[in-house]
Amino acid sequence: MLKETIVVLVMGGLNLIGLLIVGYGLRDLINAWRTTAWEKTSGRLTEATIEETVQKSSKAKRRVFEVKATYDYDVGGRPFQGNNITQSYIATSERDEHESLLDALRCIPSLNVYYDPLRPEKSTLIPGIDGGAFSRLAMGTMWLAATVGISGMILLIQGGDPELIRSISMG
Repeated sequence: MLKETIVVLVMGGLNLIGLLIVGYGLRDLINAWRTTAWEKTSGRLTEATIEETVQKSSKAKRRVFEVKATYDYDVGGRPFQGNNITQSYIATSERDEHESLLDALRCIPSLNVYYDPLRPEKSTLIPGIDGGAFSRLAMGTMWLAATVGISGMILLIQGGDPELIRSISMG
């Protein structure tokens, strides 16, 4: 009985992790979608660089790159400063992609800055949903599909229909 309880707790915990990842993914998607209703103003790039960091895991180290940009904009005569490029922008190991983004930012004399009309200190350069906005949701969905599937198999094997179990194992 103790063994079954431990298995249920472990699988329940893994399923909960999947639900949390899906929840955060939905939150990211909704936040990205909300930016489509934000107001637009002009802004000016004040600083842009590529930041290189090393991510360490138990197996390896890898270098990742990210554009860090700062821009100024005004809303109703009040100055603001922002640094968000897009809701789903993340550091990756592809330096060339970040170099291209940096070059594009530096070439634009005046930026379009999108800001939340209710909280003008929140801004972004690229509003809306892009492919990156789906990444956490997709990862959570895959995690949840795997852990729910494994949980179902464990429940079938532990107390399920013996005939069903035999047919699964025989093919």
